[in-house]
Amino acid sequence: MDTSHRVQPRISRTRQAPISALRRRLRELGYVEGQNLVIESRYAEGAGARLSSLAAELVHLKVAVIVTWGPGVSAAKDTTSTIPIVMASTLDAVEDGFITSLARPGGNITGLTLISTELMGKRLELLWETFPSLRRLALLVARLGGTRQPSIDRLVRATEAAAKSLGLELQVLHEGRESGRPSGRAAHEVRAGH
Repeated sequence: MDTSHRVQPRISRTRQAPISALRRRLRELGYVEGQNLVIESRYAEGAGARLSSLAAELVHLKVAVIVTWGPGVSAAKDTTSTIPIVMASTLDAVEDGFITSLARPGGNITGLTLISTELMGKRLELLWETFPSLRRLALLVARLGGTRQPSIDRLVRATEAAAKSLGLELQVLHEGRESGRPSGRAAHEVRAGH
């Protein structure tokens, strides 16, 4: 069996849909498990302390690429600077130090970042160019389970700075409910423009 194409998805067992999609797409591209592809799966099972040793195992196996997300990105980055790492998802790859910038990531990491403070200025510029009479806007911030999330705090600060540089008045509304939907008061404030 040709083992030159080894891919490592580091995904919890509760997230099987993305790995199924990866396998399906690899098959479409001609990479078939058992023929010309070996997928080496490792799971931390919620034990973040295990991520570094799992990443080291993969480096020892000389996999062709590591596919991971969340804290697995950091463990992989700390373990290898030569094996390509694909972030299936991370909150803010620039702020978390995984890549240098979105335009020029540098290093051996590529993939998807969901929130980038680097993008907030551009998003507001596009909104302002689309609606030139825009002077005021609101940002609704939802915190999962009411927990503190540093990447969300960075996003809010970046949005505030971008709005100020464009001369826009920004109102930040913090969600009070765990459901992710605006509370009645926040929804009213957005509609009424208070």
